[in-house]
Amino acid sequence: MLIQWIRSPLLLGSGQTRNMALDRRYLAYNLTPVAGVAAHISRNGHPADSYLSNSNSIICPLPLSCDINKPVTVLGCFLVRHNGGRYLFKCQDIEATVEARPDVGNLLIEARNRELMSCVRDSYIEMVLEIQKLRREPSSSTIEPTVGRTINLALKTYGDRIYSFWPRSTGNSLVNEPSDDSNLISTNVLKADWECLIEQVTRPFYAGLVDLPV
Repeated sequence: MLIQWIRSPLLLGSGQTRNMALDRRYLAYNLTPVAGVAAHISRNGHPADSYLSNSNSIICPLPLSCDINKPVTVLGCFLVRHNGGRYLFKCQDIEATVEARPDVGNLLIEARNRELMSCVRDSYIEMVLEIQKLRREPSSSTIEPTVGRTINLALKTYGDRIYSFWPRSTGNSLVNEPSDDSNLISTNVLKADWECLIEQVTRPFYAGLVDLPV
């Protein structure tokens, strides 16, 4: 079985994420502020299952409890919050978050996770640009030529569907909970992790769309 991925470099965070990483009080936690994305592009020469299902994970380093309706896997040194599962935000119900008593430590952790999403956004943009280079002018790609040619062949199987690797904001997040029909059940409740992806990754990506080759 031949499986191919394309991953942009993990990018280093700035601002509060960098300050926490350098703060002596947090050195024991190894808070390396890096994050990025990877796309599963092919399995045995055919478009990958992740393209068909649009279901991927946030990994830090183990998958979180929420699957995301995006064609990429998010990788990052996020701080995991535990509340009936593994999440970026302790309270997933947006309305309940407003009513909850504020916790300074929790707010600091979640602010770090939210800020680290800027690395995910920039990494996502780099990956899309790299895909465009491989399709149009492989010599301009930063990927090693032999590997680049192999990836380019895999990308050609998508044709015009190559734009399916761009981020999307439609659809609810899926929560790994048991049910009669499937181990993934959709919920209409706005999930904080999913909303963070929309606000920090998807919308800024398309706001800068004019600067990207299409």
